[in-house]
Amino acid sequence: MTRLLEPLADWGKPAVMTLACGSAAASAFVLARTVARRIQYLGPNESLLVKRLTEKVVIPGPAVCFPNPLTTLKFEKLKDIVIQELQYVVVLDEATGAEKLVQGPTMMRLGPYEKVLRQGAAIPLSASEYVHVRDQHSGDARVEHGPQSFTPGLLDEVLGKPKQAVALQANQYVRLEDSKTGKLWVERGPNLLIPEPSWVIREGPDEAYTLKQNQYIRLSDKSTATCGWCTGRHWSSRRRTRTCWTTWRSQQRSSRSGSTASWRTVLRGQCGWRLGRE
Repeated sequence: MTRLLEPLADWGKPAVMTLACGSAAASAFVLARTVARRIQYLGPNESLLVKRLTEKVVIPGPAVCFPNPLTTLKFEKLKDIVIQELQYVVVLDEATGAEKLVQGPTMMRLGPYEKVLRQGAAIPLSASEYVHVRDQHSGDARVEHGPQSFTPGLLDEVLGKPKQAVALQANQYVRLEDSKTGKLWVERGPNLLIPEPSWVIREGPDEAYTLKQNQYIRLSDKSTATCGWCTGRHWSSRRRTRTCWTTWRSQQRSSRSGSTASWRTVLRGQCGWRLGRE
């Protein structure tokens, strides 16, 4: 009986050897495939972010890398960020919490602990355009006007879209009020008016009153009540006020009527008169 089983045992040995060889070949194939996958070929504009047991590193290209499987937890191939002209990128360093602003045109390669917070484009401003900007740290607002390509800072907040400046001709004016102080005043042309963030245009632009030699208008000043008859051709507010006062005094002496508490100003003469607080 033993002699009958011996040939069967000899017949099973080649099958076991074949199976062992096939298993070794499969293991070698899997190992070769794993190694091939871990080999990283980096181009000139690429980098490899490797997360190790205790740190992160960035390997710049061009290079051929094989991350150590015993010390590498994760790796990722990254492409450099292309920043065109008039574009910018805000980057955060997660290790320190610091932010930085990178303006184009340039190629940017992120560090091991950096990430992109936001991307944006600069605001092109012509010579007659402006935009209001607020500093988020101090809360102060300011005006940025052209001609320029304005790039907001790290703490800048752009308030609205770009606006056109107010172009005042020689015979035009606007009434303005400062919302912080309550001050009222008049801006006269010719001028390119760029309002501050706290300025509010209450009236205008309006055209000045053009008076001929035989024409006049009546005005009532609600704030000071210090002026009466006025004739004069000067644009200066000081000269006009002085002329008004002198003429008012002469009218009081001649007519012996009226008072300084209530009055009406009559403007006569060949001049251009713009309403104000004078």
